[in-house]
Amino acid sequence: TLYSKRRISFWLRNHNVKSDEKTVFFQSFNGKTYGCSPKAVYEYMIRQKEFSDWKFIWAFADDEQHKDLEKNPNTTVIKQQKMEYEHALASAKYWITNYRIPDYIWPKENQVYVQCWHGTPLKRLGYDLQTSENAIDSIQEIRQKYDMDAKKFTYILSPSKFSSEKFSSAWNLKETNMEHKIMEVGYPRND
Repeated sequence: TLYSKRRISFWLRNHNVKSDEKTVFFQSFNGKTYGCSPKAVYEYMIRQKEFSDWKFIWAFADDEQHKDLEKNPNTTVIKQQKMEYEHALASAKYWITNYRIPDYIWPKENQVYVQCWHGTPLKRLGYDLQTSENAIDSIQEIRQKYDMDAKKFTYILSPSKFSSEKFSSAWNLKETNMEHKIMEVGYPRND
């Protein structure tokens, strides 16, 4: 399948890329904006002395619109979905995002992928869907994507007990013994 070929290609191009212990990759809403919890984590980190020698990489669909972030000398802005994007993911020890990473991209064992998500799950997600209104994916395909995501992320942040329960159910975390990935610590953007 195309997915398998892309995953193998990504691995072949990047398996020898060493993950830098002091590099953080950020992305918000699939590269559409500078916002939400990834922005909050980034702005916190650049204000802290302990991160003064760290590198920060932001990926955007329209990188030119966000070049002003490079006023911080430790920040690089890249265009999403290019080889540079894949290399940035492979070379960063930490991934901070509030949306899905492309299916074919997987973190290495030594990388930390923090899924911040982007809201309170007031609608059904993943395994909680009963019907698919998605023209592209069936219920089974949606569940496969949620299975894949659950295996990828190291942590998923939760703002409340309600959200933790919904995340556990949507990503099938209890049944797969991965509930430990939920960190009920609030969202960085407002906590």
